[in-house]
Amino acid sequence: MAISNPHDRFFKSAFSDKEVAAGFIREFLPEEITGELDLDSIELEGNTYINKNLKEHVSDLVYRCKFKKKTDETGEKGEPKQDEVWISFLLEHKSFPVYFVFTQLLEYILGIWKRLIKQKKPLVLVLPIVVYHGKEKWKRRKMEDYFYLPNKHFRKYLPIFDYELTDLSDLSDERILNIRQTAKLLNAVMALKHGRDLEYVLANLSLIWAGADTYLRTQVGKNFFHTIFVYLTITIDAQKGDFLKAVKQLKPFLKENVMTLYEQLIQEGKQVGFHKGEKIGEKKGSLKTKRQATIRLIQKGATNEFIIEVLDVTDEFVQAIRVELES
Repeated sequence: MAISNPHDRFFKSAFSDKEVAAGFIREFLPEEITGELDLDSIELEGNTYINKNLKEHVSDLVYRCKFKKKTDETGEKGEPKQDEVWISFLLEHKSFPVYFVFTQLLEYILGIWKRLIKQKKPLVLVLPIVVYHGKEKWKRRKMEDYFYLPNKHFRKYLPIFDYELTDLSDLSDERILNIRQTAKLLNAVMALKHGRDLEYVLANLSLIWAGADTYLRTQVGKNFFHTIFVYLTITIDAQKGDFLKAVKQLKPFLKENVMTLYEQLIQEGKQVGFHKGEKIGEKKGSLKTKRQATIRLIQKGATNEFIIEVLDVTDEFVQAIRVELES
């Protein structure tokens, strides 16, 4: 069974961590922007603003963030202007750059504004951050690059705006390993950059999980670590023996955590997912067994894709159990 989009699940899981999101903003956005933001105030906006045209290859997470300076400015009708910005993280799933990125971003931003207008709420400034993890380098263009303009006076007819870009293909490992905001951010960026490269992952697990021992002392940290573990096992599709051999390069504490998760899955009689068709145990079990296994995997932080792959169930089955647990 094919995994529908493990990048989407991993991105949303990792960047829903406020520490990771704030760390990313501090690390990759220019100081003239971050200097005006109260990053201690960021809160996840909870809604997705991806429409059906973008859904196939873009994921989004939106954070609300206050400006350090408050405003008493009002609009034409006396309504207060928003003193916050919405920061949209947009993961581009495609393995190659998008040429007409401005049309996608404009459609996305307009979708946010239309929803706010419909709800009779003030408009907010939207700061789009595009995260691209393909191998081919992204070429940045300005809006006017797409048009022939006889002179500069024609620019006023274009919807001029910009976006922040983090092109992981253009980031060296040395640059990523120098991230000092949080080890979780470092690990997530390394995993996103190399998640499609089987040989690299098997040879460099210690780099991908560099510093992970700093957050593995808490259950929240363990859940984050497990999310990366599940993502990599799905995307690289390694043979079990090759994966276990690669684990030996890790420091004892990290190795212990990887093996603990691995052994838990084996003891539960699951297909671990390191190699398609390779099963732990001969039978996948009854519907009741699958239900119990699904609950345990959800509680361990597994994604829908991982559960679907190891238990041979449908997305609707997993989602129904998630809703039941949440209620």
